[in-house]
Amino acid sequence: AAGAFLGVCDLSHRPRGTAGMLVTFVVPDLDAAVAVLSARGAAFEGAVLERPGHRSAFLRDPAGYLLEVQQFTDRRWTP
Repeated sequence: AAGAFLGVCDLSHRPRGTAGMLVTFVVPDLDAAVAVLSARGAAFEGAVLERPGHRSAFLRDPAGYLLEVQQFTDRRWTP
């Protein structure tokens, strides 16, 4: 999609499989995304994390891979 980014890192010290994989989805409204996903049965791992420049929520897919739903709060990174 226009404006989409994909980054792949293969670091020798990282574990393989579900323990070493993270997929991040950037959304314009994290609270709305969490509400929609929760309504569809997604179980988030803990509360939304507030960090300088962005907010994140984490969940796992059915295979156990870690997924991050992220909203940039720094206007320079707004999708």
